[in-house]
Amino acid sequence: MGDCRALVIVAGTLSGQDAKRAAPTLGRMKYVVLVPDGCADEPLAELGGRTPLEAAAMPALGQARVCVRRFRERTQERVLLGGVKQVNRASVHIRLARAELLVTDAESLRRQTVQDVCARRNAATIEDRARWAAQLALGVDYCKQAIRAMCEISGGSTHFLSNPMQRALRDVETLSSHMVFDLDERLEVFGRALLGLELSFPMV
Repeated sequence: MGDCRALVIVAGTLSGQDAKRAAPTLGRMKYVVLVPDGCADEPLAELGGRTPLEAAAMPALGQARVCVRRFRERTQERVLLGGVKQVNRASVHIRLARAELLVTDAESLRRQTVQDVCARRNAATIEDRARWAAQLALGVDYCKQAIRAMCEISGGSTHFLSNPMQRALRDVETLSSHMVFDLDERLEVFGRALLGLELSFPMV
């Protein structure tokens, strides 16, 4: 399962099924977990009184955090051609700062969305739901930007299969290409909802 940080479920409520094979040349299988409505609504003592929904984090967000942390650790020791320490380069400072802010903004969007969902639930309007979907898609895009920035400045070895950062980049690229997190699609739907126009996209 790789470097999984946390997975919170309620026993006896989930089911699953095999899906299409992803990246067949790498031998990885995609598996879909079916989460029924309401199974994450109850606060749990193990989570400090939070519901599983409130405690959960986006996979893209966790990947982005780890990539930023790995880069910060590695750049302290990395020496470039000519004996220049990478940590002294202005481009490193700029990209690292931008990536850190992108991850922070993605986390803020996630928290705001979860709080709104928990507060409104079945009372939510179509505009509310379109906003939530757009916020989550934007958060994934922020994570993708952060991971890509770290990979671009980490050198060619970043793209070796043994390097976890290239896997993080591939994972978030795949995730963001899914229709649920398609940023253009989600922004279009939210914009149409704001204008009171008919929505053609069913997943709102």
